[in-house]
Amino acid sequence: MTETVTDTRPGAEHEQHKRRLGGAHPTNPWNAEIDVTLTSDGTPPQFSIATCLPVDPSGNIIFNNAGRPGFRLTFRFYDDTNGGAGSGYTFPQGANKADSIWSEIESNGCPSSGVWNVFPASSIVVQDSGMTLVVHNPNPCPAQGFFRYTLNVTKTGAPPYLGLDPGGSNQNGSTSRW
Repeated sequence: MTETVTDTRPGAEHEQHKRRLGGAHPTNPWNAEIDVTLTSDGTPPQFSIATCLPVDPSGNIIFNNAGRPGFRLTFRFYDDTNGGAGSGYTFPQGANKADSIWSEIESNGCPSSGVWNVFPASSIVVQDSGMTLVVHNPNPCPAQGFFRYTLNVTKTGAPPYLGLDPGGSNQNGSTSRW
């Protein structure tokens, strides 16, 4: 039997899920993929985000984790600049991998320097020759709400970076650690 969540209060889906499990909490984060396609490296850069996660009318990804310990996010980067041939952009790797994503809670703009309020630097993994970025969004309790983040790509693996600035919203907190 499937239960449909109809209570729209923040955290309501978490409470219903918890009742179904008899008070137990899921122990694994949600896994979600986000495709990031860069089509122009002009000012500002032109890019798109595609994901199965809900997105609000402003384009912010909404993170509702329903009691799980956050999200394991896999960003897949596609360099579609230069008429589709690409220009050699990748996420920073090696010693600069933490610069692949900066995040700041309740910011009016995307971070322009290293800050890791939402996606901890210690969780950042860059794979596939810089085309895949894996991070953890713990979505702690209480809910953090709106945040901004910058995805950085580079042609050299080092600064200066081309910053891409999507947004997000942590809607409820997790109940256990990742």
